[in-house]
Amino acid sequence: MEEEIYRPINAISKEANGEKALKILYMSAYFTPAKNMHLDMFSCLFNDNEEELDAAFLLLKKYYLVESHTKQAFSLKKTVQKEIRVFLRQNSKEEDVLRAAIDLQTFHLLKDEIQPNYIDHALSLLTLVRESDELIKISLGMPSHIVSAMRKHNRLGEAYIFGKEALNFLEKVVGENHAETLTLRHNLATILDAEGQHKKAVKILQELNEKDLKYSTIKEMTQSLVLRARELCELSKYKEALPLYQILIGEKTVLDTFDSEILTAWQDYALLLSDMGRHSEAISILEDVIPQQKKILDKDDPYGIVTRLSLGHVLQEQGNHTQAMKQFKDTLYESVKYNGELHRDTLRAERNIGVLLLHKGNYKEALKILEEAEKKFKQILPDSHPDVLCTRANIISSLISLNEYDEALQLSKDVYEAYKNKFSENHNEALTVKFNIGSIFLKQGRWNEAMNIFREVYEGFCNIFGPEHHKTVEVKIILELGS
Repeated sequence: MEEEIYRPINAISKEANGEKALKILYMSAYFTPAKNMHLDMFSCLFNDNEEELDAAFLLLKKYYLVESHTKQAFSLKKTVQKEIRVFLRQNSKEEDVLRAAIDLQTFHLLKDEIQPNYIDHALSLLTLVRESDELIKISLGMPSHIVSAMRKHNRLGEAYIFGKEALNFLEKVVGENHAETLTLRHNLATILDAEGQHKKAVKILQELNEKDLKYSTIKEMTQSLVLRARELCELSKYKEALPLYQILIGEKTVLDTFDSEILTAWQDYALLLSDMGRHSEAISILEDVIPQQKKILDKDDPYGIVTRLSLGHVLQEQGNHTQAMKQFKDTLYESVKYNGELHRDTLRAERNIGVLLLHKGNYKEALKILEEAEKKFKQILPDSHPDVLCTRANIISSLISLNEYDEALQLSKDVYEAYKNKFSENHNEALTVKFNIGSIFLKQGRWNEAMNIFREVYEGFCNIFGPEHHKTVEVKIILELGS
């Protein structure tokens, strides 16, 4: 068996692209043999040059070292993997290969979207690096990344079991107060939260917050909490986000806050309150955040553009259109000056002006501004990005107001599907677009279809906002008139 492995390895090393082909082979020896290995996993080793990647893969096939299942996937027999690992050990190459494999898997685990098999290969790799202190050191962050990736793929039970085992290992190796141990505990809390075990999740987060006061990881853990709370808000899980903001903010006021991350939490919390219909509270918070930001000014946002856009949005929701327009125009001018015309904040200010004109009844002018903003957003963002979808959703409202029902309906269906795929069908924005579809059906005389949609929207709004929220009440009135 040794000869069957060593001879082709030697032959490949002499070929063009041979060294890169061997990199694929060597790293694959530490991945799980039970799952396919996708060629895309190794594309970064070739600077995304598909021709070189394909050429290297063909070498491995030529010498029968891999089993090719499809053009883009392969596997290695367990016996072959074992012999390759022996070869690497004997030639003092194993540690270098494992380092490269750790870097490769970490690179992929940090992406928003990965193949499920990548997670399995990362798990396999971790079991083989624990004999070297140096390799343990550079792979400390992998368990947290794996747990996060599993959560994205809804492998919650598996993520929790693995995470607990990894947590025990980290606590023994680097201690319970090491940054990576605390990060893993935080990620396990997000798994509990995703499983609906909110009390347990919040308890862990509270413990972590207390530890942050004693150990030097407060910035990292605060960032994690802020991001998690924001993620819940983006998913319209407001009731679940509130306890996290209570942890972050505690008994403090905005003017007592000198941490930029906590100020960000205050801003996000204000937007949550606004979404729940508590506009005056939100405005009061944001008006305090703006001067406080100037004391601990973020170099990336010298004018407080993001916060002022948020304030303008809440003023608009409250019905104070004059002050809202002033905020939007001022931030548009400052963002163009500082960020340029194709920056997201610049385009958000443009869009907000269009939305405000829509609310004021200037439908044609609003549509023109919104369509221009959409074109610009698409130059810098993918079509599925929330900023693009939000702009298109407001274009729908403009079209409905201009009685362009057919065009509005087609766009509504496209945007609804995009929101549903991006978040879920019970997301606030998805339900708002669905409400628009119901409104179009009503205008077109499709009464039964409209009422069915409004019932679904009413149930969704009740779950998100509660029965007293103005959006829920609006749908309820339509249903009562139609009964």
